[in-house]
Amino acid sequence: MPTKYTQQYLDNILSYDAMNAFIEAAQNYVNARIAWGEGKVPYGYRGGWSGFQFFFNRETTKKNIIAMKKVLKICKNSRTLLSAKKNRIRELKTEFSEGGRGIELVDAFLDTSFSESSAYVASGLNRSQSFIITDSQFYKKRKALGDGGFGHTDSFESDNGNRLAIKHVFNGGNSKNALEFEMKIFNRVYQNLYVGKFASTQVQSSEQVSSLSRTKSYTSLLESGRIRKIDTKFGKRDVVNSVLMPEIGGTSLKDFASKNPKEFMVHSDDIFLNIFNFLHELHFNLKMVHGDCHDDNVMIIDEFHNIFLIDYGEAERMTYYNQMNWSAMMTADLLMGLSYYIYLRQLCSGKVKKTVSRDQVEGLCKKFELKRWMGSDGICYDIALFSYYQLSFITKKLGYMQKDW
Repeated sequence: MPTKYTQQYLDNILSYDAMNAFIEAAQNYVNARIAWGEGKVPYGYRGGWSGFQFFFNRETTKKNIIAMKKVLKICKNSRTLLSAKKNRIRELKTEFSEGGRGIELVDAFLDTSFSESSAYVASGLNRSQSFIITDSQFYKKRKALGDGGFGHTDSFESDNGNRLAIKHVFNGGNSKNALEFEMKIFNRVYQNLYVGKFASTQVQSSEQVSSLSRTKSYTSLLESGRIRKIDTKFGKRDVVNSVLMPEIGGTSLKDFASKNPKEFMVHSDDIFLNIFNFLHELHFNLKMVHGDCHDDNVMIIDEFHNIFLIDYGEAERMTYYNQMNWSAMMTADLLMGLSYYIYLRQLCSGKVKKTVSRDQVEGLCKKFELKRWMGSDGICYDIALFSYYQLSFITKKLGYMQKDW
């Protein structure tokens, strides 16, 4: 169990932001020790026995007071960035006595990942479950949503049913700058292709998106003071940064197809038409490409088989520097969509074919209205040429997918 000041810090996160919660707890720690040194504490005594040695003498307490005052000075400096504050506090840990309440409080602070309005507290500090505080709402961990090559995602839920997702980014993966770029892309896509389309039927009626989603920014970068270890399907992994975001409800395309193969065969055309409609909005209205359109990143969000693409770690925005390659980048998204349609249809029907014909590809392009991408200024002159040029890629991609069956 955490001791007095650590518990006070964790409790106060519920009332206000993590930084001010820590400042209050740290100041109380300092005040209590100054009072003891001046003989103002009842009995005029504090201390104990550890390993048959008396600890917390006056010199040790004085040393801890000085160290905590340095920490408070850093925290109260409004001109210092949060990451720089935590780095400097981590360096000051050596000035505290080992095993004391001061270093425990500092450890709890460094283990808390937070932004100005949100905080994530890992399990083990004061409870068996991890929790999130955002906008003064408490969210407890609901379940793990999945693992990828770059991170692990968990679902959290408040008492009134609101849900959030937190993506823990593995150390050595995307840098802070890359994460902030991904968050900007997600914010814009979520605003235009989720809130803008489904707010009246989903966000407002079912309230499955938290109060975080009623602001202009739907994501928050939570910085930890040091490397944390989390449990994933790959074992223990190191994490420094986490991203808080709305949870996209529904079922992934991969789970839907594997668990409901007959239903997928009935509705696959509608699902993939919605996928290509989403990509068209992404490519032409938002000037973005997704870059990783596999079946785990396609969420089927309602009974009408509307979809939303998640995980924008590989996404790009059109810029002056990549516009020459923009057609190839859009083409890559389309080819992933076509390949997964063929792959999942074969998987659910049990009819494996190692080759695909040009006529079949051309037929799918017409079915999903890919002519919207064609023309003299498009990715290819027409569907017939597109099918001819991309047939080998789809055949090769299909071969890779079938190896995983």
